[in-house]
Amino acid sequence: FTLFFFLMIRRPPRSTLFPYTTLFRSLPTKKFIWLDINKATQTNLKYLKQEFDFDSNDLNDCLPTIQRQKIHGAKNYIFLVIQFPVYNRETGIIESSEIDCFIGKKFLVTIHEGELKPLIDFYHLCQTDQVMKSQLRNEDVASVLYKLLYKLYIYCYPI
Repeated sequence: FTLFFFLMIRRPPRSTLFPYTTLFRSLPTKKFIWLDINKATQTNLKYLKQEFDFDSNDLNDCLPTIQRQKIHGAKNYIFLVIQFPVYNRETGIIESSEIDCFIGKKFLVTIHEGELKPLIDFYHLCQTDQVMKSQLRNEDVASVLYKLLYKLYIYCYPI
């Protein structure tokens, strides 16, 4: 009985849209909202379709299959697929990791598999660091995306 009670307290709340096994985080600013999705599921993609009316083909490209890099301009957003190299220390092989971005005037949605440390660190810094939070409040989507891509490209140089 005690173990069951402990498990009930420790279990994260369930959401009908986002199971707790998927990381779905949002970071609102004055000018836009940044949604970061780690390991997207069909449920996450359905939510994005309902909320932002993204094209189904673009959403299907976000599922974990290796895509070629691409850019697609839609009526109210730009869809970007970018690959970055990631060094696998266990195998000694450089592998490809993908980031999918939906870029609009009032939103930035990033979807990835959680392998890109600069992306995770930058998002975490934007959430926790007070100086970064205050800078982010007044920036637009383009400048935040530029900073993110710059960090990702700098991350590639040692490889």
